[in-house]
Amino acid sequence: TPNGDGINDYFEPIFLKPESYSDYNIKIYNRWNHLIYNEDNTKWDGKVNNILLDQGSYSFCITVFYETHKPVIYTGTIILL
Repeated sequence: TPNGDGINDYFEPIFLKPESYSDYNIKIYNRWNHLIYNEDNTKWDGKVNNILLDQGSYSFCITVFYETHKPVIYTGTIILL
């Protein structure tokens, strides 16, 4: 719910041990599996080119590079309201 109220305005990974990773990448895909967001070490605010996207289901892929430099990939679906 990226509406500026300070609650759930961003989508980002949360690490139990923030010192355990070096970098991460977030990719967001629309329902047609088109890549719409691809950024390193940042959080997604539900916008593309500063335009808030339509409500709906979006897929994500987060690649985390831990201290071992071995990437770990997390995938799932998020709902934008």
